[in-house]
Amino acid sequence: MTVLDVRSDLSAALDLSLQPEPDPRLVWQSNGTGGRRPVEGGWLAVPPLVSALDGDRWPWTIIESLASERVFQVLGTANEMILEVARPGEPFRMVARTGDSGSPRRMPRPCRFWIRSFLSSEAWTAAEAAAIGIAWLMSGMLDDELTLQRPYSHSGARDPR
Repeated sequence: MTVLDVRSDLSAALDLSLQPEPDPRLVWQSNGTGGRRPVEGGWLAVPPLVSALDGDRWPWTIIESLASERVFQVLGTANEMILEVARPGEPFRMVARTGDSGSPRRMPRPCRFWIRSFLSSEAWTAAEAAAIGIAWLMSGMLDDELTLQRPYSHSGARDPR
């Protein structure tokens, strides 16, 4: 399943005005939830959860499929965020575009607790991150133009994991 397939599936569901049911196998958590919660609205509710990031009071969100045990997390703002994915028992990896790494970017001040800066090839809009994240949860695969990189440590260097 590709990111385009996910976008197409979500668009078709929205066009048909489907009323999604809560999916107890899909859970989310953010800095303000105090624990994992079922995603009310199922897969169609994932993009709004990702879009809610503001880099301040809501700097990060984690979404997990209990069925596949895959997870993705986003950090930043709705206009510019990083995306990390993981499989069971593996560390998170940042999703980046292949090719040129691009220019350095600074995280919003509250987000710097976790990551100080990132490269433009690692930056995503909320719509992009949600589509890639959903495809990851469903298939565990990324499009060919995407790659996985080690995340940054708190010091700003790549985490050795």
